[in-house]
Amino acid sequence: AGAGRQLSFYMVVYTPPGQAAPATLNMMVYQNGQPLGGGDLPLPAPDKDGRIQYIASMPADNFPAGDFELRVTAQQAGAHAEDRLPFTVVR
Repeated sequence: AGAGRQLSFYMVVYTPPGQAAPATLNMMVYQNGQPLGGGDLPLPAPDKDGRIQYIASMPADNFPAGDFELRVTAQQAGAHAEDRLPFTVVR
């Protein structure tokens, strides 16, 4: 990490074929099990195969050195999927 650097996360959300409802994404960052911040993000429309590719970036300056966990929940039409990603910031 350093001044002006970004932490970037790439994810793919798969939607059911023919689903017209918009999908949303909730991203939360945790350290030692405690939430540090995050929020809901609208997602673009899926491609013809029902796939939404998304890159989220956060300023690395906002994170002290340490271990973190990113929790991502995609939601669409009452269905949801969650994934977790541990990551470490080194200064």
